[in-house]
Amino acid sequence: MTRLLSILFGLAPLAFGAIRGLRANDFRVLWMAIASGIVVAAVVMLRRSAANRSSMALGRALLALILGIAAASATGYALGARSWPGIIGIAVVHSFCWVLSFIFGAVARQAVRTA
Repeated sequence: MTRLLSILFGLAPLAFGAIRGLRANDFRVLWMAIASGIVVAAVVMLRRSAANRSSMALGRALLALILGIAAASATGYALGARSWPGIIGIAVVHSFCWVLSFIFGAVARQAVRTA
């Protein structure tokens, strides 16, 4: 079940961006999703510390969320979006979906290791 949630949360930003791009011929949201996904993935892949894994995992998740929001916002602004409430709103949702996808993926891998 957690693996399915991981996949669904990972596909949500891309699906939303693709739908927006195809319906309105505006691919900025898709590029924002890709930018936040790349940054969140890069932060999540940082080396894990052997000591105090739980706080490191929480810190990495928060860092990934903040940097993903910044990357998506910068991408949206660079591509011509000018409504900051809209840019920030979309960036938060995209980054949150990516972070949740990685969290559910980690939980699914942990469940497989302990089984």
